[in-house]
Amino acid sequence: MVGCVGMVVNLVFFAERWQNAIGGYGIHWTSVHENGRVRVVHWNLSAGEIDVERMIDWVQDSSADVVLIANARWDGQRRVLIDGFTGRLGGEEWSVRRVLRGVVVSRFEILDLSTVTVSASGGEGAGDDALRTTGDFGWAVKMVLDGGEQFGEFGVWFVDLPSEPSVHRMESMGRVVESLHIEGRDERPALKPALIIGDFNTVRGSASLGLFDEFEGGGGFVDAFEERGAFGGSWRPGGLSGLKGWVASRSSWHIDLSLVGNGWWVDGYELVLPDGAVWGNGGVSHRAQVVDIER
Repeated sequence: MVGCVGMVVNLVFFAERWQNAIGGYGIHWTSVHENGRVRVVHWNLSAGEIDVERMIDWVQDSSADVVLIANARWDGQRRVLIDGFTGRLGGEEWSVRRVLRGVVVSRFEILDLSTVTVSASGGEGAGDDALRTTGDFGWAVKMVLDGGEQFGEFGVWFVDLPSEPSVHRMESMGRVVESLHIEGRDERPALKPALIIGDFNTVRGSASLGLFDEFEGGGGFVDAFEERGAFGGSWRPGGLSGLKGWVASRSSWHIDLSLVGNGWWVDGYELVLPDGAVWGNGGVSHRAQVVDIER
């Protein structure tokens, strides 16, 4: 009886997720840009252990156009990633850069790139050392990419936002939005992003995410998971023991998000564990996001 009730609840409250799963609204693992889609991969390594060579193989096979890796370890993992992507992809058509605590790989030319560091509590000095030691600080990489005749210029913002739990989420997200809204350092006109993607440290559906809508002049963003996602969360908490550890190991939150702006549509979305990753037990605690967008 309990099982039947549970199944009914699952079908009723997660009907859209089942529809997306059955309808194949996830990722079509085929060539992308030739078919009018831009594929972006985001993965927060969170200093976890990975097999870099296998992960780069996976990226090559994924038909990604833009790859955004956050929080690789400080012990050389980041340099290995950069060297690996540069050596494997090669060619002038790919850009590989280290920016703040992230690695950016793009098939499209990067026309402009600026960085922003933000504090949940309004603190000063959100430099590299602060980013290493506290959840009060976060960062964003704002890029303008040249999509050529097919896509034109479009913006992608790669974020890793503060995780300070003592500050109300609406308050901290308000500071984030205000910081991101400050114009860049050059004469390039403001370009509203086609995609804001990363670790928001805020669960999907949070009211605080609505604060990003002002970038779109009231038009708003859509959540790629809501449009084309099926099941699963992106992050599993670790570092707990006993009953708390047992519960945490079986819990999953969706805090890695993809917000797609006006003029673009979500063609596919999936949460995946790339090759070369170990889930938990000293490995990674985040799944990678793969999102296809088109205009």
